[in-house]
Amino acid sequence: MKKKILLVLFFVFVLVFSYSCKKLNPEEEYPKAKERLEALKKSSMNTKEEVDNVISEAEVICKEFINQFPEYEKTQEFRFELVEIYMFTQKYDEGLAMMDEIIKYSKEGEDVKEQLVAQKISLKSDKLKNNYSESLEKELISDIEQFNKTYPESKFKEYLEGLKRGLALRIGEPIIEYTAKDTEGKDFSFNEYKGKVLLLDFWASWCGPCVGEMPNVIGVYEKYHSQGFEIVGVSLDSKLESMNKFIAENKMPWRQIADGKGWDAAFAKYYNIRSIPATFLIDKKGIIRYMNLRREDLGTAVEELLKEK
Repeated sequence: MKKKILLVLFFVFVLVFSYSCKKLNPEEEYPKAKERLEALKKSSMNTKEEVDNVISEAEVICKEFINQFPEYEKTQEFRFELVEIYMFTQKYDEGLAMMDEIIKYSKEGEDVKEQLVAQKISLKSDKLKNNYSESLEKELISDIEQFNKTYPESKFKEYLEGLKRGLALRIGEPIIEYTAKDTEGKDFSFNEYKGKVLLLDFWASWCGPCVGEMPNVIGVYEKYHSQGFEIVGVSLDSKLESMNKFIAENKMPWRQIADGKGWDAAFAKYYNIRSIPATFLIDKKGIIRYMNLRREDLGTAVEELLKEK
C-alpha cells in the first residue's frame, strides 16, 4: 500500500515539475495578459473598494509578466502600466525604480532614452510635490542640471526648466516674474500689483471644477476689489471664442492672459502648470501666501491679506 502511495506521489511530482519547467512563450502569453488588463479596466469602479481591487489585480498581472519575460520587448508596456499604478497610488519610490528598469531594458535609440530620463525627472517632481524635503529638491535640481549637460540640445530642456521654476511656486516664496501680453494687447508684469492682493488663476472654460468655483471667485472679487483685491486669469482654452463667451456670460471683468495654445500656453508652461484649477494668492509684497483655495476659504484669506500693511 505504501509503495502505491509513494508511486502516485512520484508521478504527481513529475507532472508538476514538468509543467513548472515548461518554457512559456511570451508571444502567446502577451495577448492573454493584455486581455486580462483590458477586462479589468472595463470592470466596475464605482467605489473605492472596487478601484483598489482593480489596481491590485492589475499590479499582479503586470508583475507576473515582467518576472516571466524580463527581456521580451513588449514587457516594457507592463512596466509603464506599473509606473502609472505606482504614481496613482503614491508609491513614488516603486514608480521611480520601475522607470530605472524601463531605461535599463530600453532597446530604442538615444532619443528615446533621453525622453525616458526626462520622464523620470518629471515623476520625481510629482513625488516632491506630495512629499517635500529639501534634500529631494536638491536631488531633483541636480538631476535637471545633469540632464542639461548630457542633452544640451534636448527638446525637453524648456519643459524641465519650467519644472525647476515650478519648484519655487511654494507658500512663503516670492512669485517668479513673468512678462506677457494680456488679451487686450497690454503688457503684463507682476510688479504692477505690488501693494495689492492678487489672485493668479489658471483656468479654462472647459474645466468643470474651474466653472464650478467661478461664482465664488466672482463674489469675492465684487466684495473686495474696491479694497485692493485683483485677479489675473490665465486661460488654457484652445478656442478663444469659447473663453470670451464664458467671460461675457459670467461678467468676469478682470484681466485675462490667453494665447489659445491650451496646455501648451506659454504662461502655464513657464510655471509647469499641469492641472487646473491652479490658483496662487499673492500678498502685497509679492509673496505667495496661499494656493488652491476654494469656497469660503478664498474670501477669508483675501480679507486677512488686505488688512496687512
